[in-house]
Amino acid sequence: MTLRDERAAGAPAAHASTDDLSSARSREVAALRDLDVHGLRLRWRKLFRRHAPPHLPKYLLFRIIAYRIQANALSDPSIATLLGYSTALAASMLPGVKRPFSPRSATTP
Repeated sequence: MTLRDERAAGAPAAHASTDDLSSARSREVAALRDLDVHGLRLRWRKLFRRHAPPHLPKYLLFRIIAYRIQANALSDPSIATLLGYSTALAASMLPGVKRPFSPRSATTP
């Protein structure tokens, strides 16, 4: 029986595990909400392999850890993408390049 025959017979698709990974990631981020500052610092240490900066409050620890979990699962933008953004930004700063809006002058003395 081929893969096409299995799908026609109602077998689950190969991408069903993607949903499982997505729900596992969602559960992992949701579990962060139940952690106190000490627990978030331990999770930071496990994820980043270094101590969390002592000045970060709980809400920032949570947000940074949640972002990193999602970025690890879905991958960060590639270097080429980031370089493309910076190149486009630099090109838009050149004289003679039409900008989508005119720059404003300062209104306060």
